[in-house]
Amino acid sequence: MKSKIAYYIRTLPRPFNYIVINTLVRLGFLNPQNRYYLALGCPKEILAGPFVGLRYYPNSHGSMLLPKFLGTYEKELSDTLCEMTRERPDVVVDIGSAEGYYAVGLAKLLPDARIITFDVNSVANAKLLKNARLNRVAERIDIREACTFDNLKSVLENARRPLIISDCEGYEFELLDPTKVKGLNNADMIVEIHPDKGVNTVAHFVERFTATHKVDVVTSEKRTVSDWPSQAPSGKMSDNEKVQAMNERPTAQQWVVLRKIS
Repeated sequence: MKSKIAYYIRTLPRPFNYIVINTLVRLGFLNPQNRYYLALGCPKEILAGPFVGLRYYPNSHGSMLLPKFLGTYEKELSDTLCEMTRERPDVVVDIGSAEGYYAVGLAKLLPDARIITFDVNSVANAKLLKNARLNRVAERIDIREACTFDNLKSVLENARRPLIISDCEGYEFELLDPTKVKGLNNADMIVEIHPDKGVNTVAHFVERFTATHKVDVVTSEKRTVSDWPSQAPSGKMSDNEKVQAMNERPTAQQWVVLRKIS
């Protein structure tokens, strides 16, 4: 509920958004991140990073908003993502697409690619559609709900060079299995990995692809003030506030990056 209230307040015209947000942050009702949003000048598009210039509603789903506006969101993957887009994938599959940071951003970067998204949350899908319409790419994004073996096989079947972005909270161990979905052998992939204390380990997941892919495991790093993008305003924020604005998650996260061996 608070996130929904914060979104509507952020979209108020100035100076009402400033007055209301500052008051509610001071009273402890809203997270200080909302004050940092004001300090950035209430941006309406992404300021830096691989999706610079992408128009974006100030409302994220299941992740922090400001790192996306700053272009530092999952910064550890930015170079890899740019490398993979230079391969001109013809199909992009985003599993766990949330409000569409990757799906809409890649639709803009890859105007000839087909974009298919999967997310079981209808609220997330509605936010994705809004961002897609805002950037005039809605007609190129096929928004779906649950991703199954059959529909993943279908979208990969005739793809020349597919790219998969996955953040599906542990379901990757079941879904991304090349013995069940052969098209995975032909795909470049960035997979946010969620191991458990059983057989679902990073090593177990990597082993599936060692014969067909070059594999790297990437670990998130804490942001420092040196990560602050030069395109972002900074005069109204202390160094500590800048770091807090870029802060994404309380604990380290890992991704498995898989590049198809030619």
